[in-house]
This record gives sequence, C-alpha cells and structure tokens, in this order.
Amino acid sequence: MRYPVNNWNKWYLAGHFGDNRGTYFHNGVDINLLTGGNSDLGQPILAIADGKLSYYHNASHPTKSYGRHNVYKITGLWGTRWVHNAHTQKMLTGVQEVKEGQELARVGKSGTTYAHLHLAIWKVDPSSLRNGIDTIARTKTELNNWWEDPIAFIEKWKDVPTEPSDCETKLKIEEDHHEDTRARERNAIKEIDKLKEKVELKDLEISDIKVKQVMFLEKLSSILWGAGEPTLSDEDSIITKCREMVKNKEKVNELEDKIERQEDAHAQAIDEYKSKLNHLMSQMDAMEEKHASQIKNMKQQVKDELEGLSKEKEKRDLVNDIVQWFNKVFKKG
Repeated sequence: MRYPVNNWNKWYLAGHFGDNRGTYFHNGVDINLLTGGNSDLGQPILAIADGKLSYYHNASHPTKSYGRHNVYKITGLWGTRWVHNAHTQKMLTGVQEVKEGQELARVGKSGTTYAHLHLAIWKVDPSSLRNGIDTIARTKTELNNWWEDPIAFIEKWKDVPTEPSDCETKLKIEEDHHEDTRARERNAIKEIDKLKEKVELKDLEISDIKVKQVMFLEKLSSILWGAGEPTLSDEDSIITKCREMVKNKEKVNELEDKIERQEDAHAQAIDEYKSKLNHLMSQMDAMEEKHASQIKNMKQQVKDELEGLSKEKEKRDLVNDIVQWFNKVFKKG
C-alpha cells in the first residue's frame, strides 16, 4: 500500500477526518501541496493498492458536491474497503481492475473553489447508502460506522503486502466478497420490487385508458347513429362511419386549400392593381405639379402685362390732360 500522491512529504492536510462542518462531518481528508494555492492542480492521483474501479460520477454533477469523483474497491488483510477520490479532473472511468500506483485521476477543483484531493475510505459498500457515492456523514455515528480515517488506514497498512499470507485471511476476504455479492443481490431485489410497483401502476393506467376508450366509443356511437342505431358491438360500422367522416374532412380540406389558393391569387392581383394605381397616381401628381408650375408662370406673365397696360393707360391719360390744358390755354388767348 502507498499514499495517493507522489512525494508525500511535500503535501499537507488542509482538512481532517471528522471535522465538524456544521451540517455534516468531514468523512475524509483534504490533501494539498505545501506550495499552496492551486499549485497542485493537475497532479496525478494514484491507487493506494490493487483493486477494482467500481463507481464514478464524471458528468452528472461536475460543478457541485464531490464534482468529478470515482471509487475503487481494495481487498487485503484489512478486509474490503472502498477508496474515494473527489474533486478530480481527467478521471479514469469504467469498471476495471487497477494496480497500486496506477494513475486514476488528476487533482482538480470540480465541485469546489480551490484545487485539492478529497480522499475518503468507506468501510461499507457506498452503493448501499442513501445517496450512493454522494452520501455525506450527517452524524458522528454514521461517520464512525461507514468511514475511517484514510491516512491512519494507509499508514497502518502501507508496509503490508496486498496479498494475504494465510488461509484464514483468504477465507475472510472470500467471505467479505460473498457478503458484497449478497448486498448487491439485496439491492437488486429492492430495484426489482420498485420496478414491479411501477409495472403495476402502469397496468392501472392502461386499464383506466381502456375504460376511457370504451366510454369514448359508446359516446361516438351515440353521436353517429343516435338511440336505437348500431351500438358499440358493431365496431366495423363505427370504423366505416369514421372513415367516411375522415374522407369528407379530407374533401373539405381540399376545398379549403383551393379557396385559399384562389384568395391568394386574388390578393396578388389586387396588390398588382394597387401597385399600378399608385404608379399612375404618382405620374398624375408629377403632371399636376408640372402644370401648376406652368400656370403659375402664365399668371405671372398676365400680371406683368396687366401692369404694363395700366402704366400705358396712365401715360395716355396724362397726355390727354396735357392736350386739354393746351386747348384751353390757346382758346383763351
């Protein structure tokens, strides 16, 4: 067994097992590089022992809770444990065998603010817990029954071979394996019972739909033929009548389509006629504007001529007055 990161002496625990976080107890440890910040982002996370990758959440909730996390089962002199790596990136997925020291993920900050490795060790199969591998410890009892301090566990077993050395231990491992299998069977039976309940509910829904279908056909029969006419038992008559209604409806739809096309054609013709009228009105406006300008010029010419004639008359009147004055003067003399 080994630590989950290389150069363990360059790392420290930013969060400890059993820390009271207010609404829950910390079920593992938070591991960071001594250099601080996000300097450990992308560092490899390694398997602490030979085991089998069993569970993982890669894309279901990458921005909350444990983020991207996986769980692998290890078996040895310690019995069976499930090791949990959380807040990772570039994570190994898929059920598969893993070897001690094999890279399982990289340190990330999925589901959290700062990069770190959350490492936890379950004493029970997490799939049997209320929220599976997303379960947290709400009480001290849950913490002590379901988890153990991962660093204390590693330091206790890191110098012990993974393979058991005696038959008794092998038998214990085999029993743990069978107990794990039985736990899976119990979970499977629970899932089957849930599915049976769902099937029963679906059967009830189907029965209800069938009753509604019968009521609909009875009502349809009454509408089509009225009292005393073919009943529900004469399904062929109902189907034939419905088909006739469908055909009639299709004919009505065809007529409606034809009328709609004619209306579209008439509307198009009216639009073209309106366009022509507008063009004609524009021409008339232009002509009216041109004629108005010509009339204005003619009026100005007439006005000028009238003014000229008026001045001419004034001259003639002045000459007449002078002539009359001379006549009077000469007659007196």
